[in-house]
Amino acid sequence: REDKPVKINKTKKIVGLAMLLCLSVTVGILESFVSLPIPVPGIKLGLANFINLFVLYYYDLKSYFTVGFLRVVLSALLFGGFGIGFVFSLCGWTLSAAAVSLAFLSEKFSVYGLSTLGAALHQTGQISAAILIYRQIGFLYYLPILLSVSTVTGGTIAFLTVCIIRPLNKSIKKQQI
Repeated sequence: REDKPVKINKTKKIVGLAMLLCLSVTVGILESFVSLPIPVPGIKLGLANFINLFVLYYYDLKSYFTVGFLRVVLSALLFGGFGIGFVFSLCGWTLSAAAVSLAFLSEKFSVYGLSTLGAALHQTGQISAAILIYRQIGFLYYLPILLSVSTVTGGTIAFLTVCIIRPLNKSIKKQQI
């Protein structure tokens, strides 16, 4: 793949990941204040997921899991607490991260496929949590709408990721020569 991770030293990696974690928490919280102009409640673009995909491609799978999990936990600590919203976020992230990781390891998915898969399974995880918590199977009727929207949001996030990763990798390769 043209967009494989680039090797960097340990200190730069830790500092870079810490900055990206802070950025992803900030973006996630800011995004919660903005509603998209569509008639579907609860839909977000998922801009923090752009940062997670960047971490997956630029760093590694372990960093992807670490930043993603810490983003969910820190967002709960700083913003929403550890209530139902946290459970929904954690369930969505867990299912999404597991699927994206397996797909990434298979090397058969583009960043567009990974992003769309992640978005769709994040929605699926959240709906599954809602069904289990509220014991209402009727939430399944909302899933097709969420999955439709996730193809658009997943594609948008993938586009943003590609726009950053490819030029960055080319720039780093030139510096190494």
